[in-house]
Amino acid sequence: MKSLLILLLGVLFASHHMHAKQESSVSFRVTRFDPADRAAPEYQIADGTHIAVPMHNITKPLKATLRDGKFLDFFSPASDKKTPSISVSIPPDMRKNLLLIFVPSKDDYRVLKVHAPVDKLSGGSRLIVNATRGDLAIKYGNSNPVILKSSRNATFRGNGDKAMVPVLISQKTDTSWKLVRSERWPSDKRFRSFVFIYEKPDSHRIAVHAVPDRLPESE
Repeated sequence: MKSLLILLLGVLFASHHMHAKQESSVSFRVTRFDPADRAAPEYQIADGTHIAVPMHNITKPLKATLRDGKFLDFFSPASDKKTPSISVSIPPDMRKNLLLIFVPSKDDYRVLKVHAPVDKLSGGSRLIVNATRGDLAIKYGNSNPVILKSSRNATFRGNGDKAMVPVLISQKTDTSWKLVRSERWPSDKRFRSFVFIYEKPDSHRIAVHAVPDRLPESE
């Protein structure tokens, strides 16, 4: 009986240890948005994996162990690996299908967390981020306009089998709304996109930067 009890305790301990290890790790990908189009920032995570954050595509999935079961740390390659340049708190419900978007903040970057499972952001869909300093109104296809506050984002579903989607972008002025861009965006169920609407640093005109994400064939 004593041997059986010891065996059961050993199994329970091993199960708890494996569960805790799974909970303290994260699977993620990275991309960035930078109106100045500077050189790709480079970081290392705790296990020594080197990451150059791209701007026109998204990396393949990466895995990391979270510090204290909560924080994902990014270190400068030249640092002593004791003080992270960026530390991101990852809640338990975002530890799979996580996209980290690096956006400029003073002399470094801050990180926008996007939980992007396929059932939430499917093929043909777009997540649009308002990277301007004011309010925008987005009319996507035949849908009603959606107001996006500065730094906010919204998901727009695919437009069926239509090849092109009409998109109207309006900017709020002191007294009214001004149409600033009228476009037609391609709709392809093989891809989803992350779209940043921003002001060009030199002209302050509204511009659009899109990062496509091709879905795996099985999905």
